[in-house]
Amino acid sequence: MIDIIFLIIFFACLGGIIFIISRKLFFLSNIDISKIPKEKMAKMKRELLEKKIAREMTELKNKIFDRLRVFISCLMSKLNKGLIFLKNSLKLIKEKSKLFR
Repeated sequence: MIDIIFLIIFFACLGGIIFIISRKLFFLSNIDISKIPKEKMAKMKRELLEKKIAREMTELKNKIFDRLRVFISCLMSKLNKGLIFLKNSLKLIKEKSKLFR
């Protein structure tokens, strides 16, 4: 008998809690979060951080491409010098081989 009374009290309290929470949720859903100062500051900080990261990534990309461009141009100049040297060496070898014929 006591168990039934406690069970009825438990469900009555649970019903009351659900009723109160449902009324408060309606009011909470109508609150405009963008008007809260803390939310405005958090949004502004997030936007500033995103802009800063994007700017730093762009600068990093430009630095990498500039260094890569310098490295490739240096490599190409050395390759061209090597090819010219090989071409001249082949000409000399051909000339010397013609002399010995």
